[in-house]
Amino acid sequence: MLKSWHSTLFAHRFDPVRFEARQKYYDNAQKFLLIHNFSTEIEREVWELHADGKSLREISSKLDKRVSKDGALKIIRNLLAIMRNYE
Repeated sequence: MLKSWHSTLFAHRFDPVRFEARQKYYDNAQKFLLIHNFSTEIEREVWELHADGKSLREISSKLDKRVSKDGALKIIRNLLAIMRNYE
């Protein structure tokens, strides 16, 4: 971050096209939350927090360490593969 101008960094991170794509992804994640039959309650809770935009660390701490960051990532990746089949 120290090697680039802050305006360049802002322009790169907040590109309107990327913002719109991210918004569409989270909209689809919310819809998936409503239509998918999750196999476990933990799986549903992890996806719900992910669909709300929480980080892996936040997900792990909100679930009182019932799932680790790596465990949450694994669940999210598996569900993402399923979600892509719904589209």
